[in-house]
This record gives sequence, C-alpha cells and structure tokens, in this order.
Amino acid sequence: MKQLVQAGVRVFFYMEDRERTLDSPTDKIMLSLTSFAAEVEREQARLRSRDAAVQRAAAGFVAGGNCFGYRNRRLGNGRVVREIDEKEAAVVRRIFAFCAAGKGQRRIAKTLNDVGAPSPRPQQGRPGGWAPSSVRSVLMRSLYKGQIEWGKSQKRDSWGRIKPSRRAEADWVRVSVPELRIVSDAEWDGAHERLRTSRDNYLRATNGHLQGRPANGVESKYLLTGMAVCGACGAGMLIRSRKHNGKARTFLYGCGANFLRGDRVSRTTWRSR
Repeated sequence: MKQLVQAGVRVFFYMEDRERTLDSPTDKIMLSLTSFAAEVEREQARLRSRDAAVQRAAAGFVAGGNCFGYRNRRLGNGRVVREIDEKEAAVVRRIFAFCAAGKGQRRIAKTLNDVGAPSPRPQQGRPGGWAPSSVRSVLMRSLYKGQIEWGKSQKRDSWGRIKPSRRAEADWVRVSVPELRIVSDAEWDGAHERLRTSRDNYLRATNGHLQGRPANGVESKYLLTGMAVCGACGAGMLIRSRKHNGKARTFLYGCGANFLRGDRVSRTTWRSR
C-alpha cells in the first residue's frame, strides 16, 4: 500500500466506498487492523472449505473433480457421486494387465494410443492421448481397488503461496467403497509386484544410485528444453541421441508427443492443427 500511494496511485476500499491515503498515523493503524481482520477471515474460510470437503470425502461423495474410469452424477441435494464408466474401466483393467505382464509405462501408453483407447482429458495446451505419467497415475490410484484416499497433499503453504506439499498420513481420509472397485486384489497386487521388482532391479543395476539427474535449480543443460515446441503438433521438444554408422553419438531435438505417446497421437494432433 505504501509503495502504491507513493507511486501516485489512488486506492479505494470497495466495501467502505472511500479512499485510503495513509496520510496520518490513524490511517496507517486502521490499514493494519483491516488487513489483520481480512487475514483471519481468509483463514476461517479456508478451514470451512476444507472441513466441508473432508465431510464429503468421508461420506464417499466426490470432493474433487473427474476421475478417469468414472462419471460424476449430481444428486438432488447438491452432492456428487461417482459411477463406473465401463468403457473407461476396461482401459484401466488393460493397464493393470499390461503392467503385470511386464510392459513398461511408456510402452503401455504407446500401445493404448495406437488402438485409440479412451484417455483422460489432457491439460490445456497439451496433446491428447496416454503418456507414461498418466499410466503411472492410474497404477497408483487406490480408488480403482475400492478405496478412497483423499487429502494426501495440499496446494498452498501457510503464506498462501502455490507450493504443493505432502500432508501427514494421519490427516488423510480413507474410505472403503467396494461398489467403485474396478480391479481385483489379484490384478492390483500383480501390477504392483511387477513395479516393485522393476524398482529393485533398477536400484541394484545402478549400485543404489538414481540414474536420473537430481534437481539442482537448473532446468536443463540443453538450451531449448522446456521452451521449444514441435512445429507439427505443438508438443514440447525433448533431447534424443542417436549413433550413425559407428560414429560418435549425436544429440538432437525430437517431438515429445511422438517419443512418449507414439506416432498416432502426434499425427492426430498435427491434423487437428
């Protein structure tokens, strides 16, 4: 407020319909008190919103958005319940079967895209279809085995900044919903046993060290990663490497949609553009 006023900006309080000038000590202390009251109200509103969401989740109602494999149905009392979408549920079962059979997440994504399987709605600006990350989300979602786990993370910190973090496990809401089960215990355990085996083999092969580069505050050692996009479909560009006729390995930029999702997704997106 001080910076705004000193810059020559006139500030009006909408609810009070008057200008705040900060010309006197009284104006300054009143601004502090008003800000304190607004902060208390924001905190109370946050608590009320979370409490309402917790009650909905604990009762088995939808406390978030849409989930692949289900469709939302609104009840007359304003509550929303999930119902199994059999067409999408069949895709979920295929993902668990592919994983249990030893297929990797990128291979699963390409296989589903090649046959035109239904997929989750893409984020704004991203190509449609399956990606390794969306396959992993399906494999890790406990709702498919009939158990709601809600409130595992929070989007903002105590200052109100967008900073996702993990909540303590004691604060999670867990509810059994057998009527929403899509995969059996055997299907769930088979897929997750395969994931555990792959993870253990990966760690042994690399002497206990992660093969990927840890976050160090630098986006990428390649200049255009995260900025360049494919001119055909608009997907982000990734670094690929290739060896030609026994020569030294060369690095080049390649379409991320083609690499992670397969030819069908990149071609479909190109035609739509």
